[in-house]
Amino acid sequence: MTILQHGVEILAQHNAGDIDELPSVRLVFDQTCLGPGRSDDTNGLKKAVADWVSNSEGRVHRNSKTGRGFNNVVTARLLAPPRYDVNDPMTLRKLRDELIRPSVTEYPPFLYKDFTIDPENLIDGLFESDILLKACRFTHKSSLLQAARHILIGPSSADSLETSNRSTRLGNAALNNMRGVTLPFMAYVCTQVRFALSSDEVFGNNSDRGFDIYAFYQNILEALREEELADDVEVLQSRWNDIIFGGAKAEELEEASGTLSQILAQRSG
Repeated sequence: MTILQHGVEILAQHNAGDIDELPSVRLVFDQTCLGPGRSDDTNGLKKAVADWVSNSEGRVHRNSKTGRGFNNVVTARLLAPPRYDVNDPMTLRKLRDELIRPSVTEYPPFLYKDFTIDPENLIDGLFESDILLKACRFTHKSSLLQAARHILIGPSSADSLETSNRSTRLGNAALNNMRGVTLPFMAYVCTQVRFALSSDEVFGNNSDRGFDIYAFYQNILEALREEELADDVEVLQSRWNDIIFGGAKAEELEEASGTLSQILAQRSG
């Protein structure tokens, strides 16, 4: 069972009222952590995120976690909330040695468009993290939305954010009958990217050491469900849906999730 299939199953149980929200989150992270599908997804995203954030200032090794987090200036800038000046060697060393720790309630730059946080308007660009990649073509690519595509659609389409040139086969999301991203899934993607940027080897909630990834997820989910932010979140969710599903109609999704599509997917996989 892949992490997507397990996640869909967990969300279905939660929506039916069979399980509570927080335990369902733990099941998605903990139970699938031991399975090959979960391992493949996390490892693939670990490599992809390294490619997305590496720049002229420094590189992030695709196969190593030790050179991430606050051990690398590139990932440190993305993980440190504004109150921490990572340009200060003393501050960076304290973060690396965990003498000071960012709170799970503080949103770091990697969640924001262009990695820029406006202290006077903290909602601006939130959950719209963009990366400007220097290549033959100068294109904007979104780490969070790429991550969502990587998990839902697959790595082959993750680099493309075009909504019109989508594959005729919509991938894992359609095969699992997913019609759109949910708020829990959006929070989950943010959490996965945070973990990929960090030097943590495993998910954890030990307050004595490490980052409480569960609390981070829960805090983001609470923000997405905040009534006062409903209009902003609706626009944001619509954008994620457009990018991930390419504006596909319901009947197209039904066709893509049919038996023939699943047979072809099994043959191609």
